[in-house]
Amino acid sequence: MTILQQVLTVAAVVLGTMTTRFLPFLLFPEGKQPPAFIRYLGTVLPSAVIGLLVVFCLKDAVFTSWHGLPELLGILVVALLHRWKKNILLSIAGGTIFYMVLVQMVFDPPPPPNMPHGLPRSFENCGRPCGVSFFIVYFERASRAPSPAGKDESPWPPRFPDG
Repeated sequence: MTILQQVLTVAAVVLGTMTTRFLPFLLFPEGKQPPAFIRYLGTVLPSAVIGLLVVFCLKDAVFTSWHGLPELLGILVVALLHRWKKNILLSIAGGTIFYMVLVQMVFDPPPPPNMPHGLPRSFENCGRPCGVSFFIVYFERASRAPSPAGKDESPWPPRFPDG
């Protein structure tokens, strides 16, 4: 990408962002009542978006045996925290932390003795997205590898061949 293309890309993103931020204030100035349809959307869309996010988060969950239990327990914790404290940030953070503790410590047993400590058992079902597992394994192995010919080569940042 040339410098001109980069500048034009950034300008287009800024223009698009600013348009979506300021357009509602231009269309519906203060003191003027928005149309009934817009008020209706303002009441139903928040719940619809949350429902859509829940469905999106659960679309890849497998509900067989114990699989899917951390997701359901995380949702239950979010619902109970929100019903109890009525604090969105606390509900989301508490549910996320609870879910991550379940996935990382409870439902992800330690590796077998022949596996190096801290490496996932497989990329398909290790309790983490595959990309995260790949980078954990890559950096774990790269940090343990002896440097060739005494060179001090750190695994971060990764070096890619020029192409």
